[in-house]
Amino acid sequence: MDFQSLDNLIKMISTSADLTTLIINLKQLGVRISGKTLQDIRNDHFITEDILHECFMRKEIMWQRYEYENKYWSINSLIDLQEKCDRYHSTFRTTNNEKHYFFSQLMRSWGNYCNEAYKELYRNQNDNDYREIVALKPFRRKSLKVVVTLIQALPDSSFLKQQAFDKIDVACKNSVITYKQILPEWLIDQA
Repeated sequence: MDFQSLDNLIKMISTSADLTTLIINLKQLGVRISGKTLQDIRNDHFITEDILHECFMRKEIMWQRYEYENKYWSINSLIDLQEKCDRYHSTFRTTNNEKHYFFSQLMRSWGNYCNEAYKELYRNQNDNDYREIVALKPFRRKSLKVVVTLIQALPDSSFLKQQAFDKIDVACKNSVITYKQILPEWLIDQA
């Protein structure tokens, strides 16, 4: 499945007759969401844009060449990103709103990926630069699935959507990651 196929799937979901019985299962990210909630997120996209802007567009650790930041900067970038993810998670987890729960779970997963990469970098901070790539490439591969999910939740009219896809291109090129490796698997279930 490519970006266009995923986008077409989301559009199909948005025009489905009974969105309340349609469940989108993002198994790799541990999140299930109703079609109705996905449509609500697309209609009220300010939270999604804020998360993408703060945690992806502004965070070069997500898309810049590996050698751009030294290990110390990378560790600090990961800590900062994890703190942002944790703040979003804490903000959203306290409500019974399915939309907030969706964001909470995505941010928890992303924060965990940051923590794993931080620990790997910290443990190997005296090793050569190859260890940085070993730590950051899996981090990006997993994290970009969250980012792609958030981007796809934006409506086509969002100015940020194309900018974020452009950064995804840069991230894939700089990380030697294929689109197939970062596309989340969306499964459709019935409630």
